[in-house]
Amino acid sequence: MKKQSGTLRKFFSLNRWRRRDGAREVLSSVEQRSVEQMKQNILDAGEPIQTRGSHNAIRTQIQALSKEFSGQPELVLYHATLIVLIRRESDVKANFEKFLLLWQQETDWLLRHLNIRWLVSSADTWADHAKHPADRAVALGIAILVNTVKAYESEHYLRGQDKVAYLPDRMAHVQSNLVPLFDGVSCYTVGTDDTLRNMVWRIQAQTEGSIPGRIFLEIFNRLSHLETAFGRMKAVHTRSKTQWWQ
Repeated sequence: MKKQSGTLRKFFSLNRWRRRDGAREVLSSVEQRSVEQMKQNILDAGEPIQTRGSHNAIRTQIQALSKEFSGQPELVLYHATLIVLIRRESDVKANFEKFLLLWQQETDWLLRHLNIRWLVSSADTWADHAKHPADRAVALGIAILVNTVKAYESEHYLRGQDKVAYLPDRMAHVQSNLVPLFDGVSCYTVGTDDTLRNMVWRIQAQTEGSIPGRIFLEIFNRLSHLETAFGRMKAVHTRSKTQWWQ
């Protein structure tokens, strides 16, 4: 596996310096408005287009994000702008403090308005820069969870399985039989299994009062209502006392 660039190599990277040029101007243009004003101000940049990859010029990148968030409150763009600046190593300490303050003051709002992609980007930022090891660990777990779901859902697409349907005979079979999967791991007893409920209980117990913990639980709950393995298992779950979703 290729290693990350070292500190010295980063220092002498011209592209690294170019990618942060104009960061202060970009941030100051957004910070002219209060958080409450940014909640009320709806971005209007035409039809939303999700960004793919990133532009070297920071102004171009923020313009692309404005397009992605068109029709949404400006505060989601401010949140994304802080993440972009932190990743481009622009005044990292100050911008991460702003990021933390935003999450501390607007946790509920951000959990309601950010999609999973940007919740994961938030978690990556916590994982890279949070002071407490526990917060970093939970944040890393978020990325692992979503990237795992993304991996197997991508595999379904690549195999042409646009719709995954459970076979009734196999559903019945796992209720009374252990079905090996890999290296000692067996199939869920789909419909009644308590594994996911117990996992959620452990997350709640270990992360009470933690913002990364709330992000983790929000994402997992959404994954359980979307077209994912968790959502498909939820749809056929029959035992109420072992349900794991809200």
